[in-house]
Amino acid sequence: MVRSDDVSTLPRRRGDAPPRCRRTAPFRRKTLHELTLAEHVVHIVEDAARRAGARRVTRVRLALGLLAHVETDTLLYCCQLAARDSLAADADFQAERSPAQAHCADCGADAELAALPARCPQCGGENLSLQGGEEMRVIDIGIS
Repeated sequence: MVRSDDVSTLPRRRGDAPPRCRRTAPFRRKTLHELTLAEHVVHIVEDAARRAGARRVTRVRLALGLLAHVETDTLLYCCQLAARDSLAADADFQAERSPAQAHCADCGADAELAALPARCPQCGGENLSLQGGEEMRVIDIGIS
């Protein structure tokens, strides 16, 4: 049995592909995360389209919170993959990032955050409590 730790010590012949880089493992895990989410999105979209009597889905718009821990481009790509052989096979998947709400413990200000890392827009402080921004939802679906 060959363990993944031993791959770099295996003898290689000329023309063999190089061993996989260990740095790709986090990328694969993240892609699997997005693919699982994309499969759920396609299931929700297909279910709604069938209830509406649609023959196909033309567009899907998603709202992704700033703190949703989702790579937008990867999710959209995974949605295209997950939608193969479904009513949404030719759909245009789009995503909008929605801001998070924050409350500054230093000055008491409430603000919307559009990017991380975040600072209070009033005082520049970093002592923020975040509220919301973790959502991921289907905003609307175009059907025909």
